[in-house]
Amino acid sequence: MVEAKKLGYYLSDDLYQNWLNYTRRQAKNSKGDIMFRVYRTYILALSGNATMSEMNLLRESKLKSMNNTQKWLLAASYSLAGLTNEAESLIQNTNTTTESYSKFSKSFGSALRDKAMILDALVTLKKYDLADKLVKDISSAISARDWYSTQTIGYSILAMGKYMNFLNNGSKNVKIKGQIIMPDGTKKSFDSNKSYSLKINKNFGKSLKIIISNETTVKKVYSNLSWDGVPLKSTVEDEAKNLSLNVKWYDEDGNSTDISELKQGTTFWGHFHVKNISSLKSVEEIALVQILPSGWEIENTRLLNNSLPLWTKALKLNYEEYLDIRDDRIMWFFDLYEHKPIYNELDFVVKINAVTIGEFDLPPTLVEAMYNGNYKATKKGKRVKVVKP
Repeated sequence: MVEAKKLGYYLSDDLYQNWLNYTRRQAKNSKGDIMFRVYRTYILALSGNATMSEMNLLRESKLKSMNNTQKWLLAASYSLAGLTNEAESLIQNTNTTTESYSKFSKSFGSALRDKAMILDALVTLKKYDLADKLVKDISSAISARDWYSTQTIGYSILAMGKYMNFLNNGSKNVKIKGQIIMPDGTKKSFDSNKSYSLKINKNFGKSLKIIISNETTVKKVYSNLSWDGVPLKSTVEDEAKNLSLNVKWYDEDGNSTDISELKQGTTFWGHFHVKNISSLKSVEEIALVQILPSGWEIENTRLLNNSLPLWTKALKLNYEEYLDIRDDRIMWFFDLYEHKPIYNELDFVVKINAVTIGEFDLPPTLVEAMYNGNYKATKKGKRVKVVKP
C-alpha cells in the first residue's frame, strides 16, 4: 500500500489510515518476532512515519540476534528517517547472504525473498555496488524454471523495479534503441521509451542477436526470450514429492468403478486421499484441485443438503478450511499436522454425474503446498468416454 500510494495509485484514505494507525500501535507495543518488528519499522519509515522508539529498542536489544536481512532493513529505516550515521553503523561487517528456508504461511519468506528485501534496502541506502551483485543473483533465479511463491516473485520484481528506476535516474525520458537480427538475417529496429516486444513465429531453436545503439540512454538493458502455447495433450505424470496422493472412483454403493467408459446418467464418486510423507511436522496452505472433463458434472451435495453414503463414514472428511466448487472443477484448501494424527492424512470426496455423450480428457489431479513447490503430488489424467445408456 505504501509503494502504491507513492506511485500515485488510488488508495482508500480510510483503509490506508486505519492500517497506519494499527501498525503504529503494534510498533509502540513491540508486537511480534524480530522479522515482523523490523519490517514494520521499515514500512512505517517508508511511509514517512518512522517510529524511533521501536527502532532504537531493536538496535539496542536485538541487534546481535538479527540476521543480515533484518540488519539491512533496520539500517534502511534509519536512513529514511534521515539518520545516515546510525544507518552506516548498523551495517558495518554485514554482508548480503541469506539463509536457505521456506515458510508455508505467515511471512511466506524464503532465501530469495530475503535477497529481494536486502536489494530494496540497498537501493534506499544507495549502496549500488552491492546491489549490482544481488540484481544478477535475483534476475538469474526468477528467470530459471524453478518454482517460487507469489510473495517471493512479487518482492523480487518490486526490488528490481526500484533498482532499474535508479539506473534510469528516475527519468521518464529514457530511450532503448537498437536492432534485432533474426535467425534468417532479417533486421528489426526498435526505438522505445519503456520496453519493446517482438513476436517470433518461425525458426524456433535458432539463435538471434540484439544490438543496442549508442543512443540508448539507460545504463543497462535486459532481454527475455519466452514461449507459450497450449499443449496438444497433458504431459503430467504421477509424482509424489513430500506429499502423497491417491485417487479412486466408486459407484454409489462404494464399489470400485471404471471411469474409462460410463453410461450417460451414471452417478459416481471421486475419492482423494492426501498424506504428509515429509519429515516436517506440519505442511500448511495446501490446495487439492480436480478439473473435470467436459462431459462430467459435479453434484453439489453441500448446496442440495444431501447426506453422504454410508461407505464414507470410515473416511477422514470435512477437515478442509475452505471448499470451492465451480462448474468445471472442485478445490479443497487445508493443512496437515503430524501432532494431530487425524490431520496428517485426510480424505476428500466429490459426487459426479456423467451428463454429455462424447470422448473427453480427464485432467491430472494436483495437490500442492501453495507457497512451497517442493511439496506436491500429481496423478496423471486419462481419456474417458460417456456413452448412450
